Amino acid sequence: MSGHSTTSNSINVTLTSEGLVDRYIATSQCSSLDNTNSLNVNVTVTNHIVKIDGLDPDTTCDVTVIAVFHKLNSSAALFRGLRTNETAPGPVGDLVALTLSSTAVRLTWNKPINPNGDITQYSVHVTYPNGTCVQLIQLLLTAGRIAMTVRNITLLTTTLQKQH
Repeated sequence: MSGHSTTSNSINVTLTSEGLVDRYIATSQCSSLDNTNSLNVNVTVTNHIVKIDGLDPDTTCDVTVIAVFHKLNSSAALFRGLRTNETAPGPVGDLVALTLSSTAVRLTWNKPINPNGDITQYSVHVTYPNGTCVQLIQLLLTAGRIAMTVRNITLLTTTLQKQH
């Protein structure tokens, strides 16, 4: 292998050989954080490039490539831990705001169904209706349902909006 490249849904492995290769045979074993079972993906070999596509963001693959030489001699290589790129997470689930007082609100939500990578923190922006951010709160990741209390705010509206 002379190199590989990734996108959020594919992995390309560029193959090099010191001999004349009649053909390459490639297989992959892939798993993502959301699906610990093996994924059924499309693997193609064209012009010394193995392409694995149909993957989710943040998916890890192990790729086995067999180079078949003249007179059926062969050589195998295993490439471990090739990983697609992460992308922005999907929306959080079940967002609920509970007014605690005229200056405090309690927010709770579930992790996104499609995290598309490792989520390490959440950011909550408290803004005026004109879009001016007056408070930014960052919360490190916790297990299960996420909850936080936002204090010292002026509740100008009873509408809570989810931004995607």
